[in-house]
Amino acid sequence: MQAARTQPWWPQLNDALPVAGRSGTLASRFRGSAAEGAVRAKTGTIIGGIALSGYGTTAGGRGVVFSVLVNGDGSDAAQAPLDALIAAVVAHQG
Repeated sequence: MQAARTQPWWPQLNDALPVAGRSGTLASRFRGSAAEGAVRAKTGTIIGGIALSGYGTTAGGRGVVFSVLVNGDGSDAAQAPLDALIAAVVAHQG
């Protein structure tokens, strides 16, 4: 994901990703948090697993890249803590 940012097709990939709290699979996630409008990411869901991978900009203007996978029984319950983690990262002033 980090290397993708250096590719000539990066702008097309970035533009295609859902925006937190605004579009696609993230339209109803991150609303009212620091991540709203500051994160673009792809969700993933399978039986027994969830994922969220993407890019964001911190409150301090720093770019971040993340990819989080959660598997096992009860992984669906990890969505709220996962969203809170990403929101906390992008809320950072540094």
